[in-house]
Amino acid sequence: SPTIQVRLESRRHELEAKEDGMAPVDKFKWFYDTLDKFLVQRHVKLTDITREPEIADVGTLPKFPYQSAVFGVRLSAHFRDLGAFLADFENAFPYMRVKNLEIEPEGEVKLGVRELLRSDAESNEPAKLSVRLRVVTLIKPNTPL
Repeated sequence: SPTIQVRLESRRHELEAKEDGMAPVDKFKWFYDTLDKFLVQRHVKLTDITREPEIADVGTLPKFPYQSAVFGVRLSAHFRDLGAFLADFENAFPYMRVKNLEIEPEGEVKLGVRELLRSDAESNEPAKLSVRLRVVTLIKPNTPL
């Protein structure tokens, strides 16, 4: 019994440490600050973000204590910078995931992926992209587990 109690306390502390990376009560401020700090180090510009996230049950297990918040995000970036940003973002935040990614060139020019890569490699001024995506993140439960 004492061994189990010690292991349970150890796991509870691990869980609490992981929950510190999840969205608290003020989800918008937390998400905006988290995303803004992350974007400062990259060549990606935030152009818009939803004020009120969609809140939903995760639905993975019965009585699962976490919910998810879904934020709509718009970005502006060059092709290669966007790829690096997406990879880094999902690796840096294991409790967030990007979904419904929509990419189109900024302005009137319609380019395919090959043309974007070629313009990125050959041009002094590579093509900029307008990006829409949704970020799903877990919400920290209000009551301790």
